[in-house]
Amino acid sequence: MVNNKTLLYEILPDLNLIIDSWFGDLTFEKVLNAKLEQIKDPRWNQSYHNISDIRNAEFVLDNAEARKIIEYTKSDKRWQYERKTAYITDNPNQVVFQKLLEINKSQEIPNQMESFSTLKGALDYLLIESSEMDRIGDIIRKLSI
Repeated sequence: MVNNKTLLYEILPDLNLIIDSWFGDLTFEKVLNAKLEQIKDPRWNQSYHNISDIRNAEFVLDNAEARKIIEYTKSDKRWQYERKTAYITDNPNQVVFQKLLEINKSQEIPNQMESFSTLKGALDYLLIESSEMDRIGDIIRKLSI
């Protein structure tokens, strides 16, 4: 587990998966800085799928800031790899954030993204075997403490 106060994450190379847990009020700068730190991890791989638990975060981004995230992603080749991100949400603010990213995303960014209210939905979307649910659920719980 890696902790930078805004983002806790675990990387599971055996599943080609990154599990993120986000915390607090998130701005463009906080999201960008957290992800720039994450990609320094030697286990990070641009092709890994992502489960992003955003239930402990509040996004204080408007549409313009969501576009800034997209513009940055378009300008940095490390993010332009085909993969899926499953957002785990539990309130409308979190779903709106994910939808802002999805709406503003261009064809140049092959990352597919969807919101889910359950881990099972996220795992199904990422085509991860249900036998991994307990393991991944335990990691998400540990990251959320």
